[in-house]
Amino acid sequence: MAELDKNKQADVSIFMFMRINGQSARPFLTEGALPGMGAQKMSELTFYNSAASEQMRKVVSAQMAHMMIVYINTYYTQLREKKYENKTVSELVSLFTEVMSNSGKSISDLAKFTDEVFRYNNEGSAAVPVSSMVGA
Repeated sequence: MAELDKNKQADVSIFMFMRINGQSARPFLTEGALPGMGAQKMSELTFYNSAASEQMRKVVSAQMAHMMIVYINTYYTQLREKKYENKTVSELVSLFTEVMSNSGKSISDLAKFTDEVFRYNNEGSAAVPVSSMVGA
């Protein structure tokens, strides 16, 4: 099972974004029979409408991706890894939309991609102030 890691700022930022925006009520890590958010599929999130057309899912995924990028830039970092540093917000939204509109992708997959895109300074420090919120 793909668990999130409280020492990875990308994992913490994705967890916080999904919780704050009402996309998932799962805990950060598995608690007994209750699975952690890391293994949760995109198709299980509130924004994902499996009855919608693929195009509509991509539109809604793009809106969520844009909100997530703004959230991460505001609360976690203004830096991107070299491969992504010159991409426009629209280009980033497009890349994240591909992950978020894929029903088979998990929150853990999204966190891994987020970690590839954004450069988090002092990796691990985000877990300290929010550890009580994530039940760690």
